[in-house]
Amino acid sequence: MNHPQQGPPPAGYGYPHPPPNGGYQFPQYPGYPGYAPGQAGPPRRRGARPSVILAVLAGVATLVFGTAAVLYASTLEPSRVLDNQAVEEGVQRILTEEYSFRVRSVSCPSGQPVEPRSRFDCTATMKVGEQRRVPVVIVDDTGRYRVRSPELE
Repeated sequence: MNHPQQGPPPAGYGYPHPPPNGGYQFPQYPGYPGYAPGQAGPPRRRGARPSVILAVLAGVATLVFGTAAVLYASTLEPSRVLDNQAVEEGVQRILTEEYSFRVRSVSCPSGQPVEPRSRFDCTATMKVGEQRRVPVVIVDDTGRYRVRSPELE
């Protein structure tokens, strides 16, 4: 029995025209250029790329360490303190001129930080020998202060 040689079916029966080299070429599908049935499609994304993750982690680390460095540096900054001698002279002048006390001397604690609303007491020795406690309140961060009326100790 002699069978005629069968080739690809003629065009128009659901198959594309055979390519000139005699092999079969798979049709191209929209959206996936260069891929045919049975071949792997475009690579699938399985989450973020490692480079993106590393960039995000580096940004977070920079933010955390930067904030920590600023906070640490702020604790190292020497705090400003009032000039003890200038405060004593100022308190004595205010007691004499504004409150009309006769003051021999004033003693204030040294190293008072310049912090608004902080308070400390000076001791005023009057000309008659009595001592009075003088409350002092720091008004602002420039070092201005308010002297209150002296109290007997």
